[in-house]
Amino acid sequence: MLIQFGQELSDYLYDVFVAKFDFWLAFGLVAQLLFTARFLVQWISSERAGKSVV
Repeated sequence: MLIQFGQELSDYLYDVFVAKFDFWLAFGLVAQLLFTARFLVQWISSERAGKSVV
């Protein structure tokens, strides 16, 4: 059961990220990475300053 789930997940991820990869998927992934990076930088600078830094 677990092996079958792993194979199905692998097939699904291949289908989404390789077979059907398009511009909007790439755009969305890059946008999410940039937002996460911004969030982490803001969080670290707020921790260092000891207050909320925007």
